[in-house]
Amino acid sequence: HRPLNWDKLYEVQFTDLPPNATKAEMVAKYTLPKATKTAGLRELRLEDVDQALALFNRYQSRFDIVQKFTKEEFIHWFINDKNVVEQDKRVVFSYVVESEGKITDFFSFYSLPFTILNNSRYKDLGIGYLYYYASDADFKFEDRFDKEGTSLLKQRLSTLVQDACIIAAQNKMDVFNALSSQDNTLFLEDLKFGPGDGFLNF
Repeated sequence: HRPLNWDKLYEVQFTDLPPNATKAEMVAKYTLPKATKTAGLRELRLEDVDQALALFNRYQSRFDIVQKFTKEEFIHWFINDKNVVEQDKRVVFSYVVESEGKITDFFSFYSLPFTILNNSRYKDLGIGYLYYYASDADFKFEDRFDKEGTSLLKQRLSTLVQDACIIAAQNKMDVFNALSSQDNTLFLEDLKFGPGDGFLNF
């Protein structure tokens, strides 16, 4: 879990106040920048699908268990039709980074809010979940575990996922969740994700 709105999470008893810490300190710890950092970051569009899917497939090929999307499935899951889905009811949020006409990065997350019971101030808890992503940051290295390549990928994913957290917060999500799958372990600690008490199998 990565708190986006710590004060609300505390008030609805989603999180506790650590010993020897103040509420102000916790709010400051988890405060994010107001704007995203990545140049060329924008929402995924239909005309990006061929490039984004090729990037996604190449990136995912490093893993032993992967999801194979057809082009039609990729469009279905990741393209948001604003004419059909109201902005405040969106489920999947998908973004790409474009540099000189080339899609270099892709990330997505989805919204799954919870209903809050017995709270006079809040009725729901906005929860974002990191979904699929891809980056070409280490593609020039033949060895997937090359130290320099891993360092570059870590830096890139850290920036991208922080931007995802910022966008999630802008869309009224209060906490951002991620599993320990894909390359998530490269950035979870640095981006102030904390372990939950759940255990999931892929």
